[in-house]
Formats: sequence, C-alpha cells, structure tokens
Amino acid sequence: MTERLIESLSKATSARLEIQGGALRTHSTRSSLIKYKEHFYRYFFDYVLIYHAINDLWMNNVALENFKADYSHYDPWNKRNAVLNHSLIARYIYNRFLWNAPKYLENGSQFSSYQTFEQNIRELILIKEDNGVPILMTFAWYIPDDYTREKFNQGRLGYNNPTNYDRIAVECWGSVDYVREGLIRHNSIIRKIASEEQVMLIDIEGMDTFRNNQQNFGDVAHFSEDGTEIFIKLITDFFLSQDLLPMSGSTREDANAAVKP
Repeated sequence: MTERLIESLSKATSARLEIQGGALRTHSTRSSLIKYKEHFYRYFFDYVLIYHAINDLWMNNVALENFKADYSHYDPWNKRNAVLNHSLIARYIYNRFLWNAPKYLENGSQFSSYQTFEQNIRELILIKEDNGVPILMTFAWYIPDDYTREKFNQGRLGYNNPTNYDRIAVECWGSVDYVREGLIRHNSIIRKIASEEQVMLIDIEGMDTFRNNQQNFGDVAHFSEDGTEIFIKLITDFFLSQDLLPMSGSTREDANAAVKP
C-alpha cells in the first residue's frame, strides 16, 4: 500500500516526497499511538493519514471486568510505563510471566472500545501540535446482507479475492451483527471528531466508489486489487483537490491527468 501511494503521489508532483508507512497487521488505535509517541514523533510530518476501525473491535471480546482502556488485556505490549519501556528484563518478565490473556467472550465489554477509540483518535490528531496536519479517514468495509460463514468459506459472497490473500471471515472479530454495528459506530466517531476538531476527512465509507461494491473487497475489510487501486486514487485525488501537494515544475492539469486510471 505504501509503495503504491508513493508512486501515485509522485506522479502528481515533481517535488520530492517521502512517505512513512506505519500500518501493520492487527494494529489498533492504541498501537498507532505507541508508534507515534515512541518512534514517529522524530519525523516532521506535513500530513498524517489516520485509518482505523475494525481491529479495535477485538478489544471488546472479554468480560467487562477484564477490559483495560489501554488495551493491555489484548496485548501485553500495549502496557507502557517508564520501566517496561526501558528495561528488556522487565518487559520480558511482564510479557512472559505477569500478563495473562483473558478468556474470550464476544462483546463481553459491551462496546467499551467506543470510548477508548474516540480518545485514541483525539490523541492521534494532536500531531498538529507538532505542526503536522492530521487527515482522518472513515473505514471502508463490506458485509453482504446474506453473509454466513458457510457462504464465505465456499466463496459464494462475491468477494474479489482469487488468490485468497488475507482472506479472513467476519467472525474473526465477532458476530456479523456485532461487527456491523461496531464499524458503523466507529466511523460515526471519526466523522464527529473531524467535525468538532475541524480536521480534514476522507470519507471512504461514504463514497459510492466503495459502498456495497464487493468487487473492491477480498473480505470484510481487506481490499482486492481493484479496491486497492481505487483507494490509492481517492487519496491522491483528495491531496490534489485540497492543494496539499507542492506543484513545482508541473501544472495542476498535468497532475490530474497523471493519476487518472
């Protein structure tokens, strides 16, 4: 994804661009906070794209009394403090002997992630205090109305994933109804924060290009090749439409022509 975005944005401007890709499998808003506060803060970003929603839903699948606002009930690495952050021995002891994974209980935390998700997103957009510009994005997803695990396993839902790459059933995150509601609510939180804090928003979920188009998806959340190309183009078009790219040595018309599929 990062390499494709570099290629697309580079075609839109003659200026030199540097893009750091911070997205990794299974990572949540908490993961992004840790990455930014402990690593990416060293960079002087012009813009930071923030794209989250589905992985935070994992956090609710424990009993309410086991839910931790820092998501440390899900992953010991989410527990951060001065000792654990700077001592390999302390980290090893905590991760190996002190941390215990709680028992799985679907949405036993009653969507406690909503509050933490909102707080984490609000902290992430504070990169503007470092003179960077945050850009929030709603999360694109697709669950057919007739979704069942059996139909998914049999490839009967229209997902576009001929190689079965990153093919994950909805039930990985919870029941179908739970995931649907969670994604809708998380996207609502993103829109609310963008409006309240006057942060730029790319409303991917709300775009007709993505909405209910199974050809863009290999499963509920992972894009097909077609979807990836459209996703990259939407980001590039947004940067062009908002005049966010330096245009030295080229014209706006040249840039727009360069990114057309």
